[in-house]
Amino acid sequence: MAGETQPESFPVSKGERRVDPRLSLDEQASVQVVGHGISFTARIVNVSLHGCRLQSRTRLPGGGRVRVEVTFSVNGNPFRMGGAILWCDQDDMGIQFVRVSTLRHAEWTKMIEELEARTAWDEAANGRCPLPRRDTELVQIVDKNLAEAARRAGPLLVCRVGCTQCCHGAFAINALDAIRLREGMEKMRAFAPETAEAVTQRAKAWVAEFGKDFPGDATEGILGTSEEEQKRFDDFANDAPCPALDPATGKCDVYAWRPVTCRVFGPPVRALGEGDVAGLGHCELCYIGASPEQIAEFEMPVPHELEAELVRETGDERETVVAFALLA
Repeated sequence: MAGETQPESFPVSKGERRVDPRLSLDEQASVQVVGHGISFTARIVNVSLHGCRLQSRTRLPGGGRVRVEVTFSVNGNPFRMGGAILWCDQDDMGIQFVRVSTLRHAEWTKMIEELEARTAWDEAANGRCPLPRRDTELVQIVDKNLAEAARRAGPLLVCRVGCTQCCHGAFAINALDAIRLREGMEKMRAFAPETAEAVTQRAKAWVAEFGKDFPGDATEGILGTSEEEQKRFDDFANDAPCPALDPATGKCDVYAWRPVTCRVFGPPVRALGEGDVAGLGHCELCYIGASPEQIAEFEMPVPHELEAELVRETGDERETVVAFALLA
């Protein structure tokens, strides 16, 4: 195609690969291994701005990153992309696009935007709102702040695997948390089906036991907003273990997709208390012997404004609890 006479490389940092959305695709591709005289066909199963994932039974030469050219069409638009094989796993391989011309990069960016819009439309049509793209940024900020809080607190922050006190008792989660959990469960059903099934069974058992007293719509799993329902929630399922908690290991089976409340529990964080007065709260097992002044020095900042912005982006201001989100 015209305009490909000035090839450029579009390097992808480790962070960029992590935040790129992977968009499902099912198209046939022709692959040529540069310098080895090998050609084969493959299926493209997903794409991103900087690469794609292929499925093929072809065994490729080892030794360094193998260069390839991938030819395929998306919605009738032909593409020929130079790339390098980043990884191979049985019948799957990950391709990073390299030396892509300025014009071709612009065309591919536009195609990705069209695929994202179509994906969002399909999910909306099915009543399933997609996770906002900047949720990855939110999670990274929170996790970075937690790591820094733990570093500063040292032995005063005693959170560890197997300490599950904070994994008992129902708490409200917003739509952003619920969508993140739902996407986590979808990924686990594909890559860790036994774990996903165990979580599902625990969530079903949780709903069966506590659903009859749920202070809201137990069919949809939406918490009520009336004063009476909120008062009932204060005493609801306070000792119940979270269905995401593996009772055998003491680990959270959805740790990578856990709600923000779980991510910030432990260190001192600022929140509204009685009378809507802001104050610092922390896990009662942590900071034993520390003075209020010392605790204040360990405060962990939480990006509430970004979280609120992303919740608004979902278009859903309602709240639920973890068990219902895991079954969505």
